[in-house]
Amino acid sequence: MVLALIGLLLATLYFPRQSARVSRSNFPAPVRVTRPPVGTVSSTSTVVDSVLHPLALHSKPGGPVVGNLSARTGFGSPRVVPVVSAVSGWLGVISPALHNGQIGWITVHGATLEQIPYSIRIETRSHRLTVFQNGHIVRTMPTGVGQPAAQTPPGRFAVTDKLNFHPLSLAYGCCALALSAHQPHLLPGWTGGDLVAIHSTPDLSSIGKSVSHGCVRVSTPQGRWLVDHIPLGTIVTVRNR
Repeated sequence: MVLALIGLLLATLYFPRQSARVSRSNFPAPVRVTRPPVGTVSSTSTVVDSVLHPLALHSKPGGPVVGNLSARTGFGSPRVVPVVSAVSGWLGVISPALHNGQIGWITVHGATLEQIPYSIRIETRSHRLTVFQNGHIVRTMPTGVGQPAAQTPPGRFAVTDKLNFHPLSLAYGCCALALSAHQPHLLPGWTGGDLVAIHSTPDLSSIGKSVSHGCVRVSTPQGRWLVDHIPLGTIVTVRNR
């Protein structure tokens, strides 16, 4: 599948959504996908679709509408969704408009497809985040994760937004990668909503522990690196290992 997909790719200019602070020499550009992949997409990289106009999300190809995709997220970012499956005329995508683990289907008409070489894996028991580039480890970092009553939800998610906080946030530090994941076990009194993020923290004592409301915590330098280098749409897999 990977070889077949590579055969469909053409090199293009540097991914325009990347931060200007990213080193182009160290982090290669995405490439255009000339037509949708068929079947299940490899997890070593991410095929993404830039949503340029509102789209209906269907429960299955040609099935009932279960949600909608706008061209911008609630934080104002360009809407970029990972493509995790495809059949003739349809793309299966991950979206925060859906429940954890649910795939929505959009029509392939007008899709703007690119392939980015990154993916992220989070292992909650070992409190570790690993960044892959074309299937090879390029960075690992210790993390804080959800406490037993509000565990970081396992599954396959997507980066929806890259957020910077000015001034620094007491809760979220310098920055965050918002994810499509939802926290199904909100604690009493929590008012921060149910969306999960990877964010920096000024409380380094929480790194390596299970203490959050479900978000994944990293140090400020690691959080800055992630926001500067990880593109929108990158697939994030959370495992209880």
